[in-house]
Amino acid sequence: MTIIYGAMKQIFFSTILIMFIVAPCSAKVHAAPVSDNNQVRMDIFDWVKAWESKDIDRYMAHYHPAFRADGENYHQWRKRKNALFKRPGPISVKISQVWIAMDQKTAVARFFQEYKDAYSSDIGEKTLELEKWDGQWKIISETWTAIQGTISQLPPSDSLTATKENRLSVPKKQDTPATPSHPKTTGVAIKDIQFRLSPVEESVIIEMEPYTVPAVFSLDGDSPRVVIDIRGVHDWIGKSAKPIEGRFIKRIRTHLHPKLRKLRIVLDLHPPGNYKISRVAHPRARKYMLSISPEE
Repeated sequence: MTIIYGAMKQIFFSTILIMFIVAPCSAKVHAAPVSDNNQVRMDIFDWVKAWESKDIDRYMAHYHPAFRADGENYHQWRKRKNALFKRPGPISVKISQVWIAMDQKTAVARFFQEYKDAYSSDIGEKTLELEKWDGQWKIISETWTAIQGTISQLPPSDSLTATKENRLSVPKKQDTPATPSHPKTTGVAIKDIQFRLSPVEESVIIEMEPYTVPAVFSLDGDSPRVVIDIRGVHDWIGKSAKPIEGRFIKRIRTHLHPKLRKLRIVLDLHPPGNYKISRVAHPRARKYMLSISPEE
């Protein structure tokens, strides 16, 4: 899924969690009015409130009559959701990091979602595709990709023979046994940060223990860059900067804020350019990969 993020010369975000891929949007879209973007955002949060309140009419009012997902049409979706809403117990739906890409008639919204009811709970990424119908934005398709309890597929190392690798060196350290005078440090430990440059894409792979979902955002202007923030990091002793000189990435910088315990990884990009950014979460392997490739 390709997402235009901010005003960064059409930098495209393609979040691939568990190697989940959907049809890309067109790279050349007409700028949508700000009011439309705000309206889609407000509609999404109202959809969440309707879901939590189990108001089936208000909930389904956000769906397009031509809606289809998981092999179900509008009426089948309503019937199944109505049955779920009738089960006892509250529903909690929390969403964050809402990204919206749109033109005059279509929109794509992607966000992290935490769901919990009396019977189940899950965390993952939700993608909503919306179209304007009778002057209002309606969900015409939605897709869910779980993060916890699933396995994604990172490219095997032997399939990257044409790839150049760079690492921000992390010296090997002997583990110190936990004793009253040397207690174990709690938090996220960054085991390795590896960079792979190939003719197709340029990637950063972060290995951490335990696994956590980084926050990612972009900054435009004369010095475009992608920023990866990892919170709860208690230690990072790798290099603070590494020149890459790739087609898209020219330098990678890192900084650990000791008080906030936040590791910031900055990918300085070559301006100008149209980029597609893909992300792969691999919770069981405790790895996170962000790749930059040319917009198609």
